[in-house]
Amino acid sequence: GTMTLTSGAGTSSFNQQGFVFTLNDAYSQAGGVYNGSTNTTNFDWTFALSGGTFNATSGTTFVASTFTISGTGDFVPGSGTLTFDGGTANINGGGETFNNVTFAQAGNGAVKTISNNFTVMGTLTQSTTSGVTQSTVADASPRTIFLGGNFSITAMTFGNANLTLSIMGDATHSLSQTGGTFSTNLLMDNSGET
Repeated sequence: GTMTLTSGAGTSSFNQQGFVFTLNDAYSQAGGVYNGSTNTTNFDWTFALSGGTFNATSGTTFVASTFTISGTGDFVPGSGTLTFDGGTANINGGGETFNNVTFAQAGNGAVKTISNNFTVMGTLTQSTTSGVTQSTVADASPRTIFLGGNFSITAMTFGNANLTLSIMGDATHSLSQTGGTFSTNLLMDNSGET
């Protein structure tokens, strides 16, 4: 069933410990603290963080459906990877900062739609293991993914006219395309970037 984490008079918390955690229904957090581990976290349905603190695993957090950060929700990425797998879904990063992010849609025609800006300090990857028609696009408004690290696309389509990939920091960045289609606006606005 659905997992809801809230805080009332005290502080609610969930500690993943060293286990693989899989939730096959909706996850909703309006308060309290979620503590990941070093292992995999699987959210096989919607993920909604509107309050409290979500301390992500240092492994991989998989989200298969709609991902929403709003209100006072604080996503603490640590050193882990946030992977958007599954089918078509809306991605609202709530202006948060993540470490590594991977788009790995499953099934032909699957579209991940970016509906708010967010920052990736590590590696941003677009890849898939099945199908050829998946894509990651922005919604009807201009959206930006700010990138402090590297970018790699190996399959699918990344971007549309409303999506901008903005490279941050005076550093060397690797932008690699070995497959798929890169269709986003690319902004490199610091003199030290190469």
